[in-house]
Amino acid sequence: MSLLQFIAANQPVTWNDLRRKPSLRALVLDTQNKLTSLGILDPFTTASTSEAIPFKPLTKQDGMLGGETLTAIRIFSDLIGIPVTSDFTPTLATALQNAEPGTIFGPLDLDLQNEPDNQTRLAKRLLLYMQQEGYWFARVPGMLNIVYAEGIDRQGLPNADLTNDWNDRRILFSISQGKPVMHQNFDATTEPGWKTIENPRNKVNAVAQIAFGQYKAWQMGKHTFPSLRQRQEALHQEETVRVYRDVDKNGKRWSQATKATRLMQHRDWIDEGIFGINQHSVVSDRVNHDKVQGWSAGCLVGRFLAEHRAFLKLLRTDIRYQNNAKYMFMTAVVNGDLLQQSIPDPVNM
Repeated sequence: MSLLQFIAANQPVTWNDLRRKPSLRALVLDTQNKLTSLGILDPFTTASTSEAIPFKPLTKQDGMLGGETLTAIRIFSDLIGIPVTSDFTPTLATALQNAEPGTIFGPLDLDLQNEPDNQTRLAKRLLLYMQQEGYWFARVPGMLNIVYAEGIDRQGLPNADLTNDWNDRRILFSISQGKPVMHQNFDATTEPGWKTIENPRNKVNAVAQIAFGQYKAWQMGKHTFPSLRQRQEALHQEETVRVYRDVDKNGKRWSQATKATRLMQHRDWIDEGIFGINQHSVVSDRVNHDKVQGWSAGCLVGRFLAEHRAFLKLLRTDIRYQNNAKYMFMTAVVNGDLLQQSIPDPVNM
């Protein structure tokens, strides 16, 4: 039964029936897809084994009425002023079917020319780029969007993007009344440092470098520093990401060949899985971290511990995490050069 068929039948169903009956999975699936299109419910992210297809949101959900879907339904009902009852009603379904992002949240303001604030303008550029790439973003004011932008400075302009430098950005923004709000824009690296590139200490003898894309893969947890015998609060990888294996140890991504060919030619290859690509920081702001060196073995790493703690503190205010401590955070990793090429800053061209 589709969402439109359910509305036409005009008969409510219980939440337990939605959760348990296979015959209602199509209804749940339609509901999920609509909530996702509104910017309320996270999509799943995946890609084929072809490196030409980046990780990004799937077009369909799973049709299972889980905690995230129920949270999204409650948020939607609050936004439109229709209370959730013991049943999923045709009234609520009709409101969902007819809803559009612009009518719920207002039009999305992505005007760059007339935006005087540099940080808001950068957030708008990132949103435009995410739309262009088919990435998803949350529109609910109490939800945060995580983006790592590789090879740009705080103003959003490209830099030399040298290996071993903290020349990437860790960014948190939300959307309020149709306008992006920049919350954090911190020094970071999306790339491993020379120490771990040259001495990867893993079974494949090649450090990981995350591929550009969008992933739903991290939960609040701990990152372990094996050599220091320390642990740190972090976003811990729990689902699959795609990485390049730096076989030739040059600090660069490489592509356009089969894995077997790359191994024979001592060139990089693509790997997919759970590798401990966590979002963490250094252990102390008092230690030497002028360069990345061993602080990243492929993780997404913030340069300063105090900023990392502020990053996690803000993420804990996200209403999805508030409703579920096991919430899986989404993160986009974008190429700063492509951002500049496709969505340049009109003020700093």
